[in-house]
Amino acid sequence: MNNALLASALGLSLVCVLGWWRQCRTGNAGHADVIWAFGTGAASLFYLLVGDGHVLNRLLAVLLIGVWSLRLGWYIYQRLHGKPEDSRYRAMREALGARINLFHFFFFQAQGLLAWLFALPAWVIAQHSAVVSVPAMIAGVLVGVLALVGESLADRQLQAFRSNPANQGTTCRRGLWRYSRHPNYFFEWLHWFS
Repeated sequence: MNNALLASALGLSLVCVLGWWRQCRTGNAGHADVIWAFGTGAASLFYLLVGDGHVLNRLLAVLLIGVWSLRLGWYIYQRLHGKPEDSRYRAMREALGARINLFHFFFFQAQGLLAWLFALPAWVIAQHSAVVSVPAMIAGVLVGVLALVGESLADRQLQAFRSNPANQGTTCRRGLWRYSRHPNYFFEWLHWFS
């Protein structure tokens, strides 16, 4: 299984080099976020497919992590595709000037490292040969589904709020956003505890 850790680290690093190269050509580093979301999911799925842990544990983890990765990666892709570079990356580009490509090389590698680290719980599950107790399994799946639904709802509410030009320059305080400054992050955090 340690070979799986090395293989995923190398694979993520290579994908990040390709992402960096694309950033050099396009002048837009926004796809680093997409690489992180899909990379975390891909590494997790790889561990769960090659692992020899209990099949039911791995199947449930594949479903929860796979849906999370596809949803978040696609959401970020749709939000960024065909648009100017995200203001965070544009500010970095302006501040660093000619050094930006070197900085982005390490930045993209850091995204790969974070994806690798976020996938480590899947590696642990992939090795765990004992079946998790039924109550713990049900609780984990329910919390995971609640988190996915909550994060999707929060993202959808924010997207609808931002699409209204009258809301430009204001803070969303509708729906789940009425209760928390970042409900999408709360549900993201909750998902990783499932």
